Amino acid sequence: MSKWDPVLGLLCMLGGSLCFSLMALVAAELGSGRATPHHKFEPFELVFWRSLFMLMITMCSSLMKGVAPLGPKATSTRLILIFRGLCGVGFMATYYYSLAVLPMSDAVVLTYTSPVLTALAATVFLGETWHSLDFLGSALCLTGVMMIGKPP
Repeated sequence: MSKWDPVLGLLCMLGGSLCFSLMALVAAELGSGRATPHHKFEPFELVFWRSLFMLMITMCSSLMKGVAPLGPKATSTRLILIFRGLCGVGFMATYYYSLAVLPMSDAVVLTYTSPVLTALAATVFLGETWHSLDFLGSALCLTGVMMIGKPP
């Protein structure tokens, strides 16, 4: 391991956050109709175009690296990958819809509840244990979301 690996990891995280922020900005602008005065993109239309764009990038990358695009031939693995893809599409659709109907800050802050929801799902479906630190972190996360979102 090189001494620069942690720095490279931080730079990759920073780049990913920047790209995610730019995606949210573009989706909000296209969904509001401000960016394209003659056409307002609906959330599912944005999901379609983003999915098509990512499919092209992923297929090219998979083919260049010699990786099977559908994953291993094991049926259970493919079913898990299909389920993961459906969850991803569901997230994108609801995220883009929230960007269209909510202020951008509220829509983005709501995505910060995903670690709490993931921990709860792991507890319910996988039997993971829920510790006091998990409860404290979840309570702090939800408190922060409520303070920023300012529900009525």
